[in-house]
Amino acid sequence: MNLKKFKNEILDAPFLFNLVRSILIGGKTKMYTQIKNAVNANPNSRVLDVGCGTGEFAFLFNESVDYTGIDLNKHFLAHASLTYKNQNKRFIQMNAAKMDFKQKEFDIVLLLSFMHHFPGETLNKILKEVNRVAKSRIIVLDPIPRKYNPLSKLFYALDRGDFIRNKKEQLTVLDKHFKIEGYKEFKTGLYTLSIIQCSPNP
Repeated sequence: MNLKKFKNEILDAPFLFNLVRSILIGGKTKMYTQIKNAVNANPNSRVLDVGCGTGEFAFLFNESVDYTGIDLNKHFLAHASLTYKNQNKRFIQMNAAKMDFKQKEFDIVLLLSFMHHFPGETLNKILKEVNRVAKSRIIVLDPIPRKYNPLSKLFYALDRGDFIRNKKEQLTVLDKHFKIEGYKEFKTGLYTLSIIQCSPNP
């Protein structure tokens, strides 16, 4: 069994997926704070979390926010639905490249630790859809390579995403679809993460 197949099968279990991410990122408090500050959702905002996985970011939004998470992994979605049962949150199995939502249906769209899972052609289709459904803002969080850190390289190889892009590559692909409003990067654990604020193109 090759590394890619092994890590995908192992990390398909929600508990192990969350555990490994927590170890690699050195605890998630710093990451959560950066995301919450960037999103700054108002009461009654409609938020779409694309590639929501196990719903690990859903807790950042209180009951006043209308939160929807989409993903293709039914195991992750089942875990998320159980975790947030009876809360103002819904989790739907859906293809991000062909979303069943109306134009400008969501005030804020999140792409959190998402882009590095897709090659360029597929990612462009997804970003086109994001631009269609986003009304006001798009928040992107993704890892950036650490070139001179062998330990980070080893652990990056365990990430389910095989398309980790540097700053220039991230901004280039996003600029095709959105207006980039702000860029920031920060280190946490073995990762360097970018957080990019965008607005949809007309």
